Amino acid sequence: MISGYPPSVMAHKESINFTKLVPELADWNNGNGISIDDWLSCKGDFQLAIAFSRLFWPDFVEHDGCVFFDGFSLESYRGFM
Repeated sequence: MISGYPPSVMAHKESINFTKLVPELADWNNGNGISIDDWLSCKGDFQLAIAFSRLFWPDFVEHDGCVFFDGFSLESYRGFM
């Protein structure tokens, strides 16, 4: 759950109060606010999107029938199992 929104609500962009999630939105345009899309256009760039892709689309590996983030510690795995 993100900031009081159940997962079912998060699936519907129109029903999300982005100002509640990103309070800074209300401060833009001399206090008149800004949409989440316009804010993203002002704050983000393609290089940042590429960097965030590592978070949203990480590399995975399979080991011993399990799926891990690429670069996982075999030593930690053995200690856990």
